[in-house]
Amino acid sequence: MHKVLLASFAVTTIPLLYGCAFDNRMNSQLSNLVGQDIHVAIDKLGVPASASPLGNGKVYTFAKNDCSIRVDTDASEQITRSDYDGGPRECQKYFDILDN
Repeated sequence: MHKVLLASFAVTTIPLLYGCAFDNRMNSQLSNLVGQDIHVAIDKLGVPASASPLGNGKVYTFAKNDCSIRVDTDASEQITRSDYDGGPRECQKYFDILDN
């Protein structure tokens, strides 16, 4: 009985912990973009899927493999904010790019 409970705990907990660790590392990589020119993000992430006005700046969206990265800029095209939507499997390629 204890082995079944331990196996069940491992199956549900390990992926959750991996997801949290990935989220922290991905957010750290994205925060490194803040303060830089949008062309730094474009050079790393490729051509954005979209760019839309946002106040005096723009919001850029990069999308690949069910992962999207949002990068907000001010009027001078400096990155003011960035975040992502997707899981570790979907966003791993972007993480690898940002990690270099």
